[in-house]
Amino acid sequence: MNDKKLSCVDCGTCNCNNHKSMYPEFCLTTNIDENVLAEAMELYKDDENLMVTRASAEVESEGYLKRTRVEEVMEFARKIGAKKLGIATCVGLIRESRALASILRNNGFEVYAAACKVGSVPKSEVGIDEK
Repeated sequence: MNDKKLSCVDCGTCNCNNHKSMYPEFCLTTNIDENVLAEAMELYKDDENLMVTRASAEVESEGYLKRTRVEEVMEFARKIGAKKLGIATCVGLIRESRALASILRNNGFEVYAAACKVGSVPKSEVGIDEK
């Protein structure tokens, strides 16, 4: 018996986005607790939350399939007035993160990054065999 809990990543219809098919039986949209949804919607009344939500929706609607994700991030940052951007990265992607930082800096952003190995704690410190 499979007790796997299904969620959005297991959905093949994305009916919440396109409204052209049926929601799957496990759909979070059709199974959401109405009180939880109402509580979440109430949070959008906060000025900062509303500003971020609107900026995100504007960037998506204005640039969907027209801009790269990096361009979308920069446009979003501009809309919310962000000057500093952070990059959380894996050391295995440090070269790509360096390229991203260069792009962001060349577009006027202050960039700060942290890699997964910050602190240089060996895996053995958390119970992983060194082998």
